[in-house]
Amino acid sequence: MEPEFVDGVIFDALTFLRSAANQNGPEIITFALYFDHEGSALSVCADTIENSQRTVDQTNSFNFKYFSKAIEHSDLEKASLWQCNIGRSLSVGDFKHVNLARRDMPSHMSATKLFLEMPKGIMRHTHSILAVCDPRNQIVFATSTENDEVGLVWSPPTNT
Repeated sequence: MEPEFVDGVIFDALTFLRSAANQNGPEIITFALYFDHEGSALSVCADTIENSQRTVDQTNSFNFKYFSKAIEHSDLEKASLWQCNIGRSLSVGDFKHVNLARRDMPSHMSATKLFLEMPKGIMRHTHSILAVCDPRNQIVFATSTENDEVGLVWSPPTNT
């Protein structure tokens, strides 16, 4: 049951992203299966380089105020809490595409099995997902885990 549920969410999101890619070219750099813990629902969130960079820039500007203040006060421990993001945004709520193909988790489904199935689903569909992604950038995959909105993060090997 869990594999079919995950595959259905991925398939529906890919349908949307394929139509977006036909209009703009493939622009996705981050593809995440997100589990809404409060709503018990699964969806796909996907981000672009432009949107991710804007989010990272905003976060870094905000963090720098506190980072520099901590350095001025010689507090390295506090400064370490406000370091910059050197990569991309993994805040799925800020992604360009949020809650694509959202589906409520059936009440009889095992959450533990679902969290194990989510990365397996992305791995099963890597080639199809990469087809809607920007081939000029390193692609990042992510899934929620039992305790974290983004608990697993990986990149597919370049020979995939």
